[in-house]
Amino acid sequence: MINSDHKLFALILASLSVFIWSVDTRAAEGADSTAIARKIDSTDSGIWFDPSRDGEGFTLVISETTAGPTAVVSYYTYDDQKQSVFLVGSESISTGATSVSIPVVITSGANFGDGFTPADVIRTPAGTLTFRFTSCNAGTVDYDLNPLGNGRLSIVRLAGVESLDCIDNSQ
Repeated sequence: MINSDHKLFALILASLSVFIWSVDTRAAEGADSTAIARKIDSTDSGIWFDPSRDGEGFTLVISETTAGPTAVVSYYTYDDQKQSVFLVGSESISTGATSVSIPVVITSGANFGDGFTPADVIRTPAGTLTFRFTSCNAGTVDYDLNPLGNGRLSIVRLAGVESLDCIDNSQ
């Protein structure tokens, strides 16, 4: 008989088997903000971070939907009170685009577990994240976030989706 702990473990393993991540050993090379931006596509999906800010980062998924290419982002960071902040957003991408600006929200208000009610989720608009990639493994994120501030991060790929082979398609 399988108990609930084993079911959860099996579910996690099944989820991991959907995406086999490959760690990029060139992640420490950094991003060149003067390089020509490459076209954004599904091969840019993965886990990205700024090595100078180890401890925060982005999960980015670029996917084809019935409405066309769409970017979905989760940004894990901290506020000035040293509290975790989790921002999420999505935006459609124009075919051939070399950047995408994604409006993000901070969610709050709901309970965990059995007490979760979708109607309790409060979505507070928090600004935008603009992604540009200069190679298959490097890029920048311009952020304009209320109340976190604005600036630019030089990001590198920590992991990508193994079955998606990135090809440098810069113009």
